[in-house]
Amino acid sequence: MRKLLFVILICTVFTGCKDYQDTYVVNNKTDKNIQIEGFAVKWSKLTNRSPIYNELIEIQPNSKYIIKKGKGESWEPHGIFKVEDIDSVLIIFNNERLISYSCNSINGVNLCNDTRNILFYQKYYENNCGEHECTYIYTITDEDYDSAVKIK
Repeated sequence: MRKLLFVILICTVFTGCKDYQDTYVVNNKTDKNIQIEGFAVKWSKLTNRSPIYNELIEIQPNSKYIIKKGKGESWEPHGIFKVEDIDSVLIIFNNERLISYSCNSINGVNLCNDTRNILFYQKYYENNCGEHECTYIYTITDEDYDSAVKIK
């Protein structure tokens, strides 16, 4: 145990060990205000949580939402949300149109219902990875707005 603590101390003091972070970006390329609302439906039901746990991200027109998450010993849940249990998302454009996404996991395998799903960053985000860190970018475009369902 002492050897381990000594190695950590040496690494930190003399070699400048670094906590690595991944960066998650949602790029709003539209002229619309965007609200991204994530829900942890399955987790909320399993934990008898009422109302259902949710998170809200707001992005102004032609701007970005950026969040950095720790890796390794400073591990944080991956993706744009604070918790990993988000399984359903609404993307709302100017309170006019919306896109709905969901993603379930069975035995650690993601089963997403969409070809391009904001929940599944490993597959549907553009990524740029270095030796220890990655940047994941999800871009919302006018095509997304045009294909979104009108809110009644």
